[in-house]
Amino acid sequence: MKPAPTRFFDILKHLGPGIIIAGSIVGSGELIATTLVGAKTGFVLLWLIVLGCVIKVFTLIEFGRNTIIHSTSPLVALNEIPGPKLKVRWIIWYWFFMIVLIISQQGGILGATSQAVSAISFTNNEVHWLNNINILSLIIACITALMLYFGRFSFIQSFSTFLVFLFTTVTLFNVAYLQFIPGWEISWADIKEGFSMGIPASKDGLAIALAAFGLIGVGSSEIIMYPYWCLEKGYAKFTGPFQDTPEWHDNAKGWIKVLQIDAWLSLVVYTVTTVAFYLLGASILHRNELLPEENNLITTLGEMYVPVFGLWAKPVFYAGAIAVLYSTFFVAAAGNARVLADSFALVGIIKKDTLTHEKWTKILSFAWPIAALILFLFIQAPKSMIIWSGIAQAVMLPMLAFAALYFRYFKTPKKLTPHFIWQIFLIISAIGMLIVALWTLWSKWPFG
Repeated sequence: MKPAPTRFFDILKHLGPGIIIAGSIVGSGELIATTLVGAKTGFVLLWLIVLGCVIKVFTLIEFGRNTIIHSTSPLVALNEIPGPKLKVRWIIWYWFFMIVLIISQQGGILGATSQAVSAISFTNNEVHWLNNINILSLIIACITALMLYFGRFSFIQSFSTFLVFLFTTVTLFNVAYLQFIPGWEISWADIKEGFSMGIPASKDGLAIALAAFGLIGVGSSEIIMYPYWCLEKGYAKFTGPFQDTPEWHDNAKGWIKVLQIDAWLSLVVYTVTTVAFYLLGASILHRNELLPEENNLITTLGEMYVPVFGLWAKPVFYAGAIAVLYSTFFVAAAGNARVLADSFALVGIIKKDTLTHEKWTKILSFAWPIAALILFLFIQAPKSMIIWSGIAQAVMLPMLAFAALYFRYFKTPKKLTPHFIWQIFLIISAIGMLIVALWTLWSKWPFG
């Protein structure tokens, strides 16, 4: 057991899991899915984008709280949720289905990253290997697999923090400078329309928006992944195994506070970034009637930077897109490998001990980018691969919200019960996620 920090700078030293999660979010959710919503629907769904970022953080923190209290991984905790069981609980089986689509999503991100690398190569030679998306994807996947196999938490944290900060700064500058360019400024009328709680007339536009809801902010994947990074950061270890003593409860409260600060700071980062990308999509792509498609996904998104950066827009955007997309690909592979190793232990494929888990985490870290590469080479549709993963994650959100409520009311000691107001927001969050999941299923019925 290690005393929780109380001074501001001491707390800052123990932050990190949230920034890693932000690094895994910004690429597919913010850069691609959110921008697609803005390009398709204009400003009208700004309220849904902001809601999608904020509403999930309560469930995220509740998962983290449960991990600190019980020193257990989220998949093990989910396997205790009431309901049908076939070796493992029903919610674990849905997670297995979702993870396949997440690997597909990562294949889409890999393809989009390769498009950006090809675009920034400044070559017009069609047979040049830098213009071959498949070759680039193979190279990127293999490099990532090796980096993850030999990498560690501190490297992943520093790497993702740098990449996210780099492109976020450029994007925020881009949005701010638009206000000084006649014809491109974002007016108060646009913002008012965005928070009017309206919905797009087309079913297709709504489907894209709801898929984005599943990806932006923390999606189902990140909610499950986040506690694993908290475990690796040491929050549960520093709290120590549960003891019904005043000292243990006070220390647990301290580390839960650190976790909350970590989660809320990451919320600020990805919400500001998400809104920025949405506004760019709505103000530039939608006004120009430009909608990114499979083969021109990255080049069309690059148009968002033309009014501000002019001739430098494309290279600036391509470099930033490579940074953010690759950060997402890298961090998601690292995090999901840890979750997959845990799932293998749950179903009895591997032994339930620390050394075996660490061994398989390294193996799966290596295998994840390769699996994503294979799916991309077969499907060759980055936008669709990302959108369908978003739909699957949106459907799982109410399941995770239900689990968070179960943790709160059946697994949390009375002395660590959160404030009544927090519980109200947790319930509202669960209801909101359920509505969005049902709405998502309706919008895609019959899978059109």
